[in-house]
Amino acid sequence: MTWTAVAVPALIQAFNFFVVEGLIRTVLFGSIARFIGSRLAGQLFAFLAARMPWWVTWVGPAAWTASIGWTAVDLQGPAYRKTVPAVLYLGLCSLRERGADAP
Repeated sequence: MTWTAVAVPALIQAFNFFVVEGLIRTVLFGSIARFIGSRLAGQLFAFLAARMPWWVTWVGPAAWTASIGWTAVDLQGPAYRKTVPAVLYLGLCSLRERGADAP
């Protein structure tokens, strides 16, 4: 007897049939979609690389530029403008206290 022969009736007993059906559908379709999505993306990338070889030469530098730009915009956000100076100030205060305690 396999675990699925016991697990599905136990889940239906514990929960509603529609809940178990939705859970199985979500898990099953989710794993299928993830597998098909990764395979489809790989095939699409291979197709683009084969049809347009110039695309492969500029996608690397474009990705680096986008990544650096996104990081720069993210670092200028309101959280970093307040959090980083506060943490640096607290670290400086901690270093001053340690220096004052040393003989």
